[in-house]
Amino acid sequence: MSWIPQNLSKTISQRAQDFVDGVGVFGLLGLLATFLFINESDPTLYRLAFPLAGISVVRR
Repeated sequence: MSWIPQNLSKTISQRAQDFVDGVGVFGLLGLLATFLFINESDPTLYRLAFPLAGISVVRR
C-alpha cells in the first residue's frame, strides 16, 4: 500500500479518527498486558513475540 499525498484530504472524518484512536488504545493495552503478565523466561514470549515481530518487519 502506498500513500499518495495528492489524494489525501485535510479533513478527516470523525469515524476515521475514532478508528485510529481505537487501534492505538488496543495496542497500548496489549503492550501493558505483555509487560504485566509475560515473564522474560516464559516460553509464550518466544512463541508469540518473535513471529509477530517477523511479520511486522516483512510487511515494511
